[in-house]
Amino acid sequence: MQIFCYVPSPCLTSDVEVSEQVRAMLQSALDMGLVPTPLPRGLVGQPVRIDGDLLARVEALSVEHSLAKGRVVGGMLYALHLRSQSTPSHGANANSIHPLTPITEGLRPGQVRCLLEVAPLLRMGKVIAAECGTGSGKSRIIAHASAYVIALRNLQCAPGQPMGLDNPANPDFPTKPAFIGEFASKVQANVRTRRGLHTAQEARAIIVAAPSVENVSHLAREWGTVRQTLERGGPITTAVVLGRGQFLSPSLLRGQLDELDACYPVIEDWLKAGMPPGQTPATRHLRQIEPMICGLMADLEAVADGAPLDLASLALDEDAPEDEQSTYKALRAKAFEVDLVWTTHAMLCLDTLRLGIEGAQPLLPAPLALFVDEAHLLEQSQAMTSAKSLSMVRLLSELRSPLWGALRRLGTATEVANCAKEVTRLLADMPNETPMPVAFSGDPNLVRIWDAALPALRSLKNSLSALVEGSGKDKHAAHRAQYGKSLRYAQRCLSALEQISNDYRGHIDHSPKRESLSFNVGPSSVDKYLAARWATTPTVVLLSGMLHYIGATGANYKTVHRELSVPDSRQASTAPIHPSWVTGSQVLYTPANSVFHRFMPPTRDEVSELSMATWMAECAKVINLAAGDAAGGMLVLMTGYDRLELLAAAIEWHFPKLVDRVMVHTRRTRLATLANEFKKKARSGERPIWLATGSAWTGLDLADELVSDAEADKDLLLTDLVIPNLPFGLQRSTNHVAKVARMGFSIEQIASQRTFRNGLGRGVRREGLSHRRYWVLDGRLQHPATANYTADLRRVLQMYLHRDTFVV
Repeated sequence: MQIFCYVPSPCLTSDVEVSEQVRAMLQSALDMGLVPTPLPRGLVGQPVRIDGDLLARVEALSVEHSLAKGRVVGGMLYALHLRSQSTPSHGANANSIHPLTPITEGLRPGQVRCLLEVAPLLRMGKVIAAECGTGSGKSRIIAHASAYVIALRNLQCAPGQPMGLDNPANPDFPTKPAFIGEFASKVQANVRTRRGLHTAQEARAIIVAAPSVENVSHLAREWGTVRQTLERGGPITTAVVLGRGQFLSPSLLRGQLDELDACYPVIEDWLKAGMPPGQTPATRHLRQIEPMICGLMADLEAVADGAPLDLASLALDEDAPEDEQSTYKALRAKAFEVDLVWTTHAMLCLDTLRLGIEGAQPLLPAPLALFVDEAHLLEQSQAMTSAKSLSMVRLLSELRSPLWGALRRLGTATEVANCAKEVTRLLADMPNETPMPVAFSGDPNLVRIWDAALPALRSLKNSLSALVEGSGKDKHAAHRAQYGKSLRYAQRCLSALEQISNDYRGHIDHSPKRESLSFNVGPSSVDKYLAARWATTPTVVLLSGMLHYIGATGANYKTVHRELSVPDSRQASTAPIHPSWVTGSQVLYTPANSVFHRFMPPTRDEVSELSMATWMAECAKVINLAAGDAAGGMLVLMTGYDRLELLAAAIEWHFPKLVDRVMVHTRRTRLATLANEFKKKARSGERPIWLATGSAWTGLDLADELVSDAEADKDLLLTDLVIPNLPFGLQRSTNHVAKVARMGFSIEQIASQRTFRNGLGRGVRREGLSHRRYWVLDGRLQHPATANYTADLRRVLQMYLHRDTFVV
């Protein structure tokens, strides 16, 4: 009988008829007692003849596993292929050694499946996309896969350097624009020069990158948990590399403490103890992996609770005394001598930028393999790293410093300030999020406003140039530690103005309410940087809980492959892991049909003080409803600080009894600091209501680490998640804005779906939770007139098993 089978191409050879191969391999897989393995995505069915007993056994497996017969056949062949790829070779060529199966001890079935799918693809030098949802254990998979690549390296079985994109022999040669191929090849040449020609200096390090210090700490914790299991073949050396801004300057801290009227013994004791990590869960596990680490800003934030310190000004910078930079520099140096390096997305992206600069010193070693956690954020991180910005509010603040007088540049600083105020005045009527170059907008009113401001912009550029010229000379060295940050910000502003004058892509942000004007300028695409990173990395694993785009035809990896500029021939993926409890632990509440119109956020011409106040009053009613019987804390995710402040005011006006429970995320407070405060209040039974925005959508874990997994039902830190409006327009990187302008609103829909999924993921972080409720208020999800542009977000909500409506 002939059936359509989904057979992965690695399972087949070209010199034997397909049906004959399939029958032989299927027989072997059945005889070995294998079970069907989930198939790579994107396979095309092909007709295969399967007769007699084989077909009967396939039909039995089809019923047992609830799979189509063609997928059973493909899954059995793929299971056989993975088994053969992981088995040592005992043939005549004894020197051709294959590494053993990756260590799977202690892993759950889903983790084992993902690891076994990844292993052969790592050896093939692929860029592998692996969607692993909340609670699936990405950190364990990363740890085991990293140890596996180290084993490959030690057995000299690791993949080699990728072929240049400008090489006609490369299968991806015609698929990328010429400038990308040329840039990637230039970077490859720079890396070869950087490493030298000696074998001992070839790539050997495995780099694991995560978005933040908190994420890096979590990965380090998991490594410490399984380290003994993974080091059976010998010790694996490790290092942690963080950005300079993640460390504090003790001298600057001491200076601020001396200026305060009160004493803060907790801070003093921490300083005297050598600024050890572990003052917060975000850093507690870093010291176990890296004993020399200390002086982290995250720990200062924890011990400085309540102290009136300007934390942003205390970060270590290039002009800090050499002894204060010793730990930061020692950690960077150590990374070039170890097997496994943990770092942040920001450091990885900065290093990627340096790849294209001939002679630039690397921040990280050339990787043999790269594991990117929360990989859906990588393009945005690379764009933000590549961009330049100019905030008039920040510039004016820096120009008020009396230190310019010490440099004998006070008059020039005053001239710059006057020019900045004039630019702000002339652009007062410029709408928020105006794309640049303004001359290309086609709007005569915008062009008129912009042309009128151009002379003032040129004056600002010239005066800034005069302000920074010669400021790096040795005669100013005595003041550099004090004025260094202000000087570097002025230099960044000058760089942004130069790009604006050269018609770089970007956008103007303008908030008349806050009298804030800023410019963001940068590349309209970061494809060449990402392509260069893959071109210099033998193998890569991209992990996240939301790599898929869920479209009308189902979920697929195509979008993330395109976003991250992964070469066609190196694209690979694994079957996604999504534990059922992620969407089955909570009750999802949406407005009843009779009231959903009251939860439609005002848009465009509808926005007014009255319409916003009316909408916020309705949202406040739902928060009051949920707060009345919430079992624990509540997180309210907003789409901007302005709306967040309006909601806080509405709660205070309409429900004053809730005010003592409300926490407000401001522009000056860091997320980690508020997260610690939220946990303290929740554990004391206060049931806090946290109004948050920004990175709270993507980088917040409010699971109670003091409650074991076995007693997860006692975790009541966060029980209610509220989303008043859909997260459209939250991504403001220059390349995203350029893509929306070039390709239309579909790009924004993809980004908003990802942010929406991320936000929903804040509420359920592990199995066994109870009393969880989601409140999604936005009436646009139900209004017939908005059905088209909210369809992608409704598909996300369709995955939740328990649903109900509310009326207020």
